[in-house]
Amino acid sequence: MNGVLPGAPRLRSLRIVCEDFGRLREQRDKGFRVFGDLPCLSDININGICFSQLGIDWINVTKVKFRSLCRDECLELFKRAKRLVECDILVDMSRIIPNYEVTRDEITLPSLKTLRMQLTESVDTTFDTLIIPSLNDLHLQGFLRCRWLQNLLIRSSCQLLSLSLVDIVLDNLEIDSILQKTPRLEILRLSYNFLFFDNLFERLGHTKFIDKSSLDPEMTFLPCLYSLQCDDDQGVHFKFSWRLIPLMFASAAELDSPDSRPLCKLSISAFNPRSIEKGMARQLWELQQHYQLTKRC
Repeated sequence: MNGVLPGAPRLRSLRIVCEDFGRLREQRDKGFRVFGDLPCLSDININGICFSQLGIDWINVTKVKFRSLCRDECLELFKRAKRLVECDILVDMSRIIPNYEVTRDEITLPSLKTLRMQLTESVDTTFDTLIIPSLNDLHLQGFLRCRWLQNLLIRSSCQLLSLSLVDIVLDNLEIDSILQKTPRLEILRLSYNFLFFDNLFERLGHTKFIDKSSLDPEMTFLPCLYSLQCDDDQGVHFKFSWRLIPLMFASAAELDSPDSRPLCKLSISAFNPRSIEKGMARQLWELQQHYQLTKRC
C-alpha cells in the first residue's frame, strides 16, 4: 500500500489502525504517507501513524479520534481542523517531533462541543492559548494542573454540562474552585482523584435547595446537577461518610419542589469503603426506592 487515496471525493469516514508496531516503524522510516483529495472527509479515527503522515485537507473534519499525538501535532491539529465538533485524543507529552512551529497565538475552536483528552505527562503552558466557547462535554485524564482547567473555563466562557476528571490529583479547594465555574453542570464524574469526598457531599447536602435569587455562590452550588459518579476501585484513597449520602437528596415529600436540585443518580465504586454507619442501611434502601443509586464495593 502506497497510501494514495485517489478517486474518493465522497469519502466521509477514514479509519486507520496499525497493531504491528514493528511494521509501523518500518513504514515510517520509508516515509509512508496517506494522502489524497478528500473534500467530504469529516470523521477520522487514527491509531498507529503520525499526524505528519496524513496529507489530507482538514477543513471539513468535524470528528477526530487520534492515538497518539505529540504536543506539537496536537496544536497543529487544532489549527487546521477549525470545524471540529468532537475530539478524542491521547497526547504523549514526552514525544517531541520538531515538524511544526509552535506559536503563542490564540487557537479558537468555535464548534467544538466534546473534548476527551488524555495526557501522559504534566501539561505545561502549551495549551494555554486554547479557546473553546461551545464546549459542553469535557473529559480529562492524566497529568493536569487545576489552574490550567480553571483558566480554560475562564478564557472560553463555556457552559459545561458534563465534566469527567480521571487520574487527576486534586484537593478539596481545587475541586471547589473548578465546580464554581461550572454553574450549569448536569453530569459529574470524579475518578481516582485522591479526594476526601465528605467536603463535596456536605456542600451538596447544604445546597440541595437552591435559592436562585441569592448572590451567595454557596447557595447556588451546582443547581442543575442530576448525575454524580465517584470511583476509586484501585486503591484505598476514597474516603467518605455514608451518613452524608441521604442528606444530598430531597425527601420523598420534597421531590416536586421547584427549588430542589434535580440530583437523582448517584454511582459509587470503592475498593475499601468505610463501614456503613449504624442505621444507614435502611435509609439507603429507602433512597433507592426513589432514586437511581448504585454502589459497587
